[in-house]
Amino acid sequence: MRRIALPEYLATQGNRGAWCLHRAEGDAKHFQMLTFWDDTEAIQRFAGDDYNMAKYYDFDSDYLIEMEPHVRHYEVYSDSSPDPFRPTPGRSGEDENMIARAWRGAVPSEKADAYFHYLVDFGFRDYQTYPGIRAIYLLRRTEEAQLQFVLLSFWNSRQAMVAYAGANIEQARYYPYDLECLIDPAPNVEHYEVSRASKRSP
Repeated sequence: MRRIALPEYLATQGNRGAWCLHRAEGDAKHFQMLTFWDDTEAIQRFAGDDYNMAKYYDFDSDYLIEMEPHVRHYEVYSDSSPDPFRPTPGRSGEDENMIARAWRGAVPSEKADAYFHYLVDFGFRDYQTYPGIRAIYLLRRTEEAQLQFVLLSFWNSRQAMVAYAGANIEQARYYPYDLECLIDPAPNVEHYEVSRASKRSP
């Protein structure tokens, strides 16, 4: 993924960043590709006209247990630049560890706007008070009568998350307003190691 897929994402006009998120679970490892784009036309330059279909390489079938047919697209709100982790010139960035914390939740459509502003106004400010936070992204998409949210925070290390999340960093942290809005709040979050391309293509 570092040698072929990530550089191809980054070399596509309109791409704003690409990372490979991966975490171990039992005897398997889960991978998620996280990419940011200017618009749908930019995605089509990479994926083709039907950009909801997943794009696979010939070698993917040699490794993957399952090959999901579709991808998910989200609107993005960020507290930082489109590519806050890009290595400084002359450094590959591979020696820099970074952990992604992914929380997922859903709210009824009638509460979606209020909850979105709550996350942006209060949630982001709260995250930003903790040492070790690198960046925060709020992703949202509409599914039927619900809005699906993914709050992605990037940290220097798992230890850096302890001040925010407590000793059990796998447990989701909620505030009273969260519980007023969310449908079936998830008890846990997911953590991923983050990989980038070894170098950005021109």
